[in-house]
Amino acid sequence: MRAGRLAPAWLLPACLLLSACPPRLVPPPPGDTPGAEQLLRRLRRARRPLHSLRASAVVVARRHGQRVKMRALVAAARPARLRLETESIFGQAVSIMVTDGRRFTLWDMEHGRFLQGRATPANLGRVLPVPLDGAELARTFLGEPPLIAYARARLSWDGAAGSYLVELENSRQRQLLWIHPQWLLPLRLETYQQGKLLWRISLQGQAPRDDLPAMIESLTCEISSPAVRLYIHLRSLEANCRLPDDVFRLEPPPGMEVETVGG
Repeated sequence: MRAGRLAPAWLLPACLLLSACPPRLVPPPPGDTPGAEQLLRRLRRARRPLHSLRASAVVVARRHGQRVKMRALVAAARPARLRLETESIFGQAVSIMVTDGRRFTLWDMEHGRFLQGRATPANLGRVLPVPLDGAELARTFLGEPPLIAYARARLSWDGAAGSYLVELENSRQRQLLWIHPQWLLPLRLETYQQGKLLWRISLQGQAPRDDLPAMIESLTCEISSPAVRLYIHLRSLEANCRLPDDVFRLEPPPGMEVETVGG
């Protein structure tokens, strides 16, 4: 090619493609590779020192073609207790929800209702569009993912993600769980049924510190049908804070009717 003459338009992207470096694969940690069951036991042991947390949060939900953004206060404690207070971005109180993992109570200030019922995904979905029940959601905030009852478990190394990959299966469902090799924090959990993705949860966390395990900083939940996406970013995290039992109890305002809801 003579100096001063431009290369053909197709040549530049071709050269860039040929010169592009392949993705860097991260090797597995040195030492013996644990089995799937052993790694899951290590994960549970690593999470035990974190028994409660409190945080403020920014919540963004997209469902039915609508985007909703709100602020929240989150409190979670073992074994499966959760309190979630939401307000609009203008500071107007929207709702308070509490659950002990089995029952849920919701004061829906926006619509002037006080609801009680089982802590099912449908009922929790009145506040957060999640495929989890009350116990599963509370434990997810503490870094313990909701695993299926599995008959088979297999472990491999995902070099592209730089993490362990655990595959769980039963006769109906299959799960893929990515785990940080040093932090022992779940990074992503995907649940499939009949080969179709039902939902995906992705977590981001901060490194372990002060004898505490890695804690979650953000949670993203994606549901395939109907198409739903939820993003929660936690701020001002307090670990192992004292949370009295009253935090997880909610009484109706005087004169307000209590409705029992199914779901």
